[in-house]
Amino acid sequence: MGVSVCIGLVAESGKFFPDLFPVSLGVFLNNGVAAGGLTVILLSLIFRLTESRGYTAKIPSGLENLPLLAQQVQQASEALDLPAEQALRLELACEEIFVHIARAHGENMLALRVKIVEEELLVEIIYGCNLSDLAGIKMPANLLAAPEGDLDNLGLALLHQVVHDFHQAVISGITYIWFKID
Repeated sequence: MGVSVCIGLVAESGKFFPDLFPVSLGVFLNNGVAAGGLTVILLSLIFRLTESRGYTAKIPSGLENLPLLAQQVQQASEALDLPAEQALRLELACEEIFVHIARAHGENMLALRVKIVEEELLVEIIYGCNLSDLAGIKMPANLLAAPEGDLDNLGLALLHQVVHDFHQAVISGITYIWFKID
């Protein structure tokens, strides 16, 4: 934004190398709004084209679709050329969240997005229903004396040992979960 505003201000002054460009480009280069807008469009295209590519899949959320999730995670691992250990952590994290969603909410679609950002995996899961807060699930202090509800969530508590930078947000009834894996 700052670059486009600066270009627009310089173009409006008319002192931006006036004899360097053809007269036909004067419409864009002598008008601050046009020059700034053109700069925004060009920079957006550059950022979009250089953006890291990832893997996206849509999966029905029933427990019977767990093999489909495993297949999609395997394809993501192959497409992104992940090391075996990182692929395993990705599979563990996705399966744990998937099973929690399937047990709690039954049939619905979820979207899985995986991409590499600064040598880490960024995983996004978008689910069409409101989920309880997964970030707040902690490991019970005493596993032998833990209530059954805490033991049911033991996998989610262990999930936080596999991933980091875990976030969850609910916007208009849609749950967005994103986290990173080393």
